[in-house]
Amino acid sequence: PEASPLPRAERVLLFPHADWRAAEGVLAPDLAALAYDFGRLEERLRGAGEGARRRIALQEVASLGWWTGDRLTGDRLALWLSMQIGATGEDAQALARGAWAVRRLTGGPAPIAPRRAEALATLLGLTDAGPEPERIGDACEVLDDLAPLHPVVQGCVLFHLWRLIDAGPARGVEAAVLGARLAGSMGGPGAFLPLTLAGFGGLAAQGDAERRLSAWISGAHQ
Repeated sequence: PEASPLPRAERVLLFPHADWRAAEGVLAPDLAALAYDFGRLEERLRGAGEGARRRIALQEVASLGWWTGDRLTGDRLALWLSMQIGATGEDAQALARGAWAVRRLTGGPAPIAPRRAEALATLLGLTDAGPEPERIGDACEVLDDLAPLHPVVQGCVLFHLWRLIDAGPARGVEAAVLGARLAGSMGGPGAFLPLTLAGFGGLAAQGDAERRLSAWISGAHQ
C-alpha cells in the first residue's frame, strides 16, 4: 500500500498516428466503397420506419454473441428488451449484456470530439459524479491524436484499444459497440456501423495497422 504508483503507460505509442494514417491511405478505395454503401444503408433505414435500425441492431448483437460467447437469438433479445422476460439463471448476464449492446447501438451519443470522454462515460453507464475512469482518459488520448483520420479508422482503433485497456468480462461486446458507434458517426450522430452480420473476421484480426484496418473494413462491408 505504501508503494508509489507505477508510471502510466503511453497508449499513443501503441497506436502511432503515422501507421494508421498510412493504412488509411493504402486502403482508401476500400474505405470509400464502404462509406458509399453505408450511406445507401442509412438512406434505406431513414425510409424504412423507426423499427428498422432496431432490427439490424438485434441481428448485430445476436451475431456478435457468437464471438463473445453469449449465444442469444434476436428474438430472445427483443423479448427481454420489451417485457423483461425470457432469462434463466444461466444466461441472465448474457441477456443483460446483449440488451445493453442493443440500446447503445441505437441510442446515446457517438464518442466523437469535442465531448468524447462524456459520450464514452454515458454509453458505458458511468455518469455518476466521481473521477473519470483511467481507461476513458487513455482512449480519448489515443483518439484525439488520431482525430484527423476517417471515423471508420478511428472506430477500428477504439475497438482494439478498448480490448487492450479494459479487463472486464464485457470488454469484447463493449469494444465492438463503441467501435461501431464511432465508425458509424460518418452517417450521423445516431448511426452505427454493423460489423458482424456476415461473420466476425473483422474483430479477430491481429498484426499491424494495415492488416487490422483491412479486416475491419472488409468485415463491415460484407
